[in-house]
Amino acid sequence: MKDLMITALALLLAASITLTSCQQEEAEPVAALSDEEALDLVEGALANTTQGLTQEALDAAYVAEPYVEKGGGDPCGMTFDSTVVRSLNKPNITANYTSSWGWTVLCTPQGIPNAVDYVRQTTGSYETTRLLSQDSAEGEWNVGNLLIGQTILVNGAYSRSGTQTSKVFNQQTYSSEFSVDVTDLGIDKSTYEISGGTGDFTLSGENGDGQSFSISGTITFLGNQSAAVTINGQTHTINW
Repeated sequence: MKDLMITALALLLAASITLTSCQQEEAEPVAALSDEEALDLVEGALANTTQGLTQEALDAAYVAEPYVEKGGGDPCGMTFDSTVVRSLNKPNITANYTSSWGWTVLCTPQGIPNAVDYVRQTTGSYETTRLLSQDSAEGEWNVGNLLIGQTILVNGAYSRSGTQTSKVFNQQTYSSEFSVDVTDLGIDKSTYEISGGTGDFTLSGENGDGQSFSISGTITFLGNQSAAVTINGQTHTINW
């Protein structure tokens, strides 16, 4: 009888542990978007090959480049526009985008251009080995520090929204919106490459299962076509 009671107690304890374990497993929902999936979406929004934020900042610096040297004030206050179509076809990426540019030249009281206000709207699609995306983006920038120093400083905001399909993990489909405020994105006046700067971003949307996600993080631009992206306290380096 004693042995039977011990056996019964052992079975009850095992069942209790199993039930508790199952309850704990059920209490841990699967994330609507993993950190690695979020990183893929952020990289797509930043990369120059996908006409992301970095290319937009370089385009802004490009239109400001004629005013880096001190000169007269003929263009002061004037607004210009342009449309640019770009296609890319490489083994690891294909992309097709159309962009509309607009910019206004700002001047000192002496009539010397010293900054440019720049806007860009972009629509298109890209496919990499990890992701397919159909999206649109827009940004508003002030391009300054044209007359002094070795670095153009770009400040402003950028947003990008669209539909993406992952080609890795569980091959999930997402509807996403990425927005970032950028501070002092530096572009070297000699090489016209990004040398530094920071950004605070949010990434929100919904996956194909109807689960919503919202993630906040930071970006530190490192130069050499790379950036450190911090999500949920973990920092990852991306390259483009």
